[in-house]
Amino acid sequence: MNVLDDQLKGQVLKLIEFTENGCGIVFENGSAITVWSETEVSLFMGRERPKVTRVEYSNEHTTIHFVDGQIVLSQEPPAPSPEAWMYCGADGTTVVENGN
Repeated sequence: MNVLDDQLKGQVLKLIEFTENGCGIVFENGSAITVWSETEVSLFMGRERPKVTRVEYSNEHTTIHFVDGQIVLSQEPPAPSPEAWMYCGADGTTVVENGN
């Protein structure tokens, strides 16, 4: 079961905000991911707004795929943070990646 895929598939990206300690990824439905680990953003900004097509996991990364691009989140938490990233869904669903 891929909870993040179920939660994000079809959602439209609203905002990516980079902060001193990481970044925030916000979707139009109000769900958000706070990221403390390394993040790679590769999006083509065409006429269509970025919509999530699927989310895939590997031992090293979580990849959020869009129609034209992707966001790759490292699974490895940076010191001293105990988490790599945390998802908070609009419906209250929470997913925390701590590298284990």
